[in-house]
Amino acid sequence: MKIENLSEEMRILYVALTRAVDKLILIGSVRELEREIKKWLRGATLFNLVKGQSYLDWICCSLAFHKDGEPLRELGKFPVNESSLHDNDKSRWSINLI
Repeated sequence: MKIENLSEEMRILYVALTRAVDKLILIGSVRELEREIKKWLRGATLFNLVKGQSYLDWICCSLAFHKDGEPLRELGKFPVNESSLHDNDKSRWSINLI
């Protein structure tokens, strides 16, 4: 049941993210950013997705390993091998941490 609910929530997020035509601006907030980033840097495994508390958790798990996710990796003090980044993803992201 949990996996079915997770799948439905992922479908909802997918639809929301793919409706943008030219640009999509996402804003999120967390209380302890460094702690959350360390959680996101564990990667987007099924286990971590099930434990995610929000869409932000899911998105940032993927962004942490995107070529434009350097701000997340720097703050999380997580050196990433270039080979572990999602190179086949052609999307462009601008990540600003405040």
